[in-house]
Amino acid sequence: MKDPLILQFRADATEPTPAGLTLLRSRLAEAFPDRAVVLLPCGMEVAPGSQESLLEINGKLDALLTALAAEGEDGQDEPSRSLDGELVPGERDQSQSLG
Repeated sequence: MKDPLILQFRADATEPTPAGLTLLRSRLAEAFPDRAVVLLPCGMEVAPGSQESLLEINGKLDALLTALAAEGEDGQDEPSRSLDGELVPGERDQSQSLG
């Protein structure tokens, strides 16, 4: 994913309505499908240096999602375990009675 697109309204701008924000978000998502879009409320600004932090966090999240996706594919072969680390039996054979 590319760098996030951060938009801020000018401090003297009128706050958009919720419907206006929804429309703006959907149009930005269509225009920039491969970028995360962040809309800051009126008067809120991005602190100096925080852009780099946001990019670093975004990169770490991408790496985590990739690792979790890979683990999900590989983890299906491993037996299930409880929080205590004990093996959890698989699904019950539906042909057997509960008693």
